[in-house]
Amino acid sequence: MVPKGKNAIVIGVSECRTSRDRDSYLVTYALGSCIGVAAYDRNSGVGGLLHFQLPDSSMDRELAESHPAMFADTGLQLLLSKMTRLGADPKRALIRIAGGAAIIGGQRLGGQGIPMPGDGTGVGKQNYLAIRKLLWRHGLMLEGEAVGGGQGRTLGLTLGTGEFWVTSPEPGSIAV
Repeated sequence: MVPKGKNAIVIGVSECRTSRDRDSYLVTYALGSCIGVAAYDRNSGVGGLLHFQLPDSSMDRELAESHPAMFADTGLQLLLSKMTRLGADPKRALIRIAGGAAIIGGQRLGGQGIPMPGDGTGVGKQNYLAIRKLLWRHGLMLEGEAVGGGQGRTLGLTLGTGEFWVTSPEPGSIAV
């Protein structure tokens, strides 16, 4: 559930933000085939949230240089680096993910003319498999997930409590 009386730090598509402000929460909206990765280190109180669109930066190295949070591999590295700079230890981080839905629709990325992998409907699954593999490679444990299906989601992390939450157009919200 969305925390009341807290400051929202909104993470857009292909963005990554971190904070240790206990009076704030991190939130990202419109997770369709994209994946949101929320991480929180209880010892340092540092949290971070990544909203990535595509599974691998090898699709477009130039774009990955200018927008590392667009891709699972460069985005996760960015998230971990930013958290470490604020005093977190990624190995202690609790990690939750949401998104990866099978959203039927456009096969081009954000009007930029970049073809989506596959037929445009398998991107959510590819993103999910990519982030699971990357977390494993980094030795990071995934604590919870709300992925797949056909609905978009919102993912949030309350920094003062370390509570993760997900909402969707379906009634109610769930903790992941």
